Amino acid sequence: MHIPNLSMRYRNIIITLLLIASPIFHFQGNTLTEHQARAAYIYNFIKFITWPEHVFKTADQPICITFFGHSEVEKEFKELIQDRTINDRHIEVKVIYTNQELDSCHIVYLNDIERRYQISTINALKNDPVLTISNAEYFTRIGGMIHFIIADDRLCFEINRSALEAVNLEVSAKLLRVARVVE
Repeated sequence: MHIPNLSMRYRNIIITLLLIASPIFHFQGNTLTEHQARAAYIYNFIKFITWPEHVFKTADQPICITFFGHSEVEKEFKELIQDRTINDRHIEVKVIYTNQELDSCHIVYLNDIERRYQISTINALKNDPVLTISNAEYFTRIGGMIHFIIADDRLCFEINRSALEAVNLEVSAKLLRVARVVE
């Protein structure tokens, strides 16, 4: 599928609508890039995850997504969320380089970093209701929550339901239906 050159805002709305309608998204050829598709998925994950009430100190506290290092996904995500809110909350983006900078985030996207750093980050967050997402191999098997995978030239994702439940993050049944669930 090719999305014509529309204004960025309309293009982003179309991407979001397509992802809602087609949760396993084909990205090769004349369609979205893999990075654009990952960014759109992350945006939509926010809609289908419920954080415990105590996580947000105020009704208008932004949702904070933290990217571990600069990446194309981070760049595409910033473009996608311009002037958007989810449940009346703005979305704040941070880029970090160490686990010491993880405070006050709700989501962490780990690029394809070394496994020891993945494990270190997961361990640093093991008691916190922070959604962890990565495309790193075996991410859900080492305690990560959502792992992007490519299957048959399609971007798919696995969800580690027990990791989400361990920190009281509720995942929508709608999201579970389109995911590969691992325990």
